[in-house]
Amino acid sequence: LGGEAQTYTTGDGVEIRKATSTRNGLELVSFDSSTNAITVKITVVPDEPPITVTGTLKRHGIGIMQSWFYNDFATDADRTRAFKDITAAEVNLTSASADLQRSVIQTASDQRKIDNALDELTKQSSAVSLDQQDQLEEVRIKAAQQYQAMLTNLENLSQQQQNYLNAFAGFIDSPFAQASLNLIA
Repeated sequence: LGGEAQTYTTGDGVEIRKATSTRNGLELVSFDSSTNAITVKITVVPDEPPITVTGTLKRHGIGIMQSWFYNDFATDADRTRAFKDITAAEVNLTSASADLQRSVIQTASDQRKIDNALDELTKQSSAVSLDQQDQLEEVRIKAAQQYQAMLTNLENLSQQQQNYLNAFAGFIDSPFAQASLNLIA
């Protein structure tokens, strides 16, 4: 770390000497796992002295760092710290997987409840629609029956009127009836 300069070839094929990367440009000076306080030496230019940076480490993702953080696994303590982080990451992944599985089960349960509620709503909507159709049909039938009854009454009245006209037609033309009407008047 902070060791020999590396070369880097750009996408255009240009070779850059004295390149720095996390493989040769970072050296862990100290790390306190209880507070996450960290001090790192950063070598930007291989021929110049490193810059010392101190701060608080904020991990993202599963929490496993690159090899420079574990001093390239040089000692048993470095490897133990790396294995401890790997174990913690496995626990976190297992926990996250369990949370995800619980969420999947909850989502499936909620989906079933939603589907059942939609089915019930569809049934209720269909029942209301059928009731409305039945009521409309009853109203139509009742209106048709009333219309038919009125037509029948009208025909009966018309027939009765015709019967009266026929019955009295001969009476009006009769001279006896005319004389009787004159006496009454």
